[in-house]
Amino acid sequence: MEKYHQGSKGLTDVPGVKVGHSTQSEAATGCSVVLFDKQPARAAGITVGMASSHRQCSILDPFHSVGQIDSIFFTGGSAFGLDAAAGVMKYLRENKRGFATRAALIPTVPTAAIYDLGIGRSDIWPDAQMGYQACLDASNKKVDQGSIGAGTGATVGKLMGYERAMKGGIGSASFLLSNGAVIAALAVVNAFGDVVDPNTGKIVAGLSPEIERSDFPGTLETMLQQGSQIWGQKEEPTGEGAENTTLLLLLTNIELERVQLFKMAHFITNALYATIKPAGTPADGDLIIAASLGEKSVAPLFVSALACRVVEQAILNAVKLSKP
Repeated sequence: MEKYHQGSKGLTDVPGVKVGHSTQSEAATGCSVVLFDKQPARAAGITVGMASSHRQCSILDPFHSVGQIDSIFFTGGSAFGLDAAAGVMKYLRENKRGFATRAALIPTVPTAAIYDLGIGRSDIWPDAQMGYQACLDASNKKVDQGSIGAGTGATVGKLMGYERAMKGGIGSASFLLSNGAVIAALAVVNAFGDVVDPNTGKIVAGLSPEIERSDFPGTLETMLQQGSQIWGQKEEPTGEGAENTTLLLLLTNIELERVQLFKMAHFITNALYATIKPAGTPADGDLIIAASLGEKSVAPLFVSALACRVVEQAILNAVKLSKP
């Protein structure tokens, strides 16, 4: 079995990868871009939640005829923020990146948005200029985490509305193997449920306690114990609606083909459900992308185990490093 240790830079520990953010602090929104600096990546993905907001994500079908992606873009602003991907397209076009057609290079940028209009300002969201600025900001330095970029306005634990929610954010983590392979993750955590440390089972962020108690009540427990009392027979809970999403990217320089990446994305749901409770609900637009660069070789089962662990760590970092 390969020996491994935790990396220091997060997603940018993968060779040939840059990450950049653009942040609008007043409006509590922003966007984050992952650029594949030297070559396109192979990728596949799945939508786990039922309230997603995407652009160009059909490319993540492992049987799509376009087998490469030039960038991955996560943004705030719900569906409005999807337009910010035009700035990423502009940057890639200027740098002569894209899928070759007879008339032009077409940049491939799978894009997903979170709903962050409930805090800050609801009339400002990332636009093409912010998307372009995120690309200019992109570097292979240690990934900035917490309340920045797409994680700026992220929140978690919204069962009772924003008054008892806590901040989410963007997080990253990586593992380096002795043969030069890297497995890394990026997570934007804007969940309906609570974030749980899978090592201890304890909630680290989520539905905040009432004044008379100091421990987390737990979103699932509150739904089961008090749901019928506080919502009635037909009413929906306050936090219900398309206002929550966790966006996950697993990236590696291990050689994996698109069908393998598709199955890897499915396997990573284990990490999502272990760390966010509940996840994939009708109120969430959870998306998981698995992408590969390079040609390193590692046993698939070992890759799967490390993939789950690095995704869990990225999710925890997103909330632990966020600002109240």
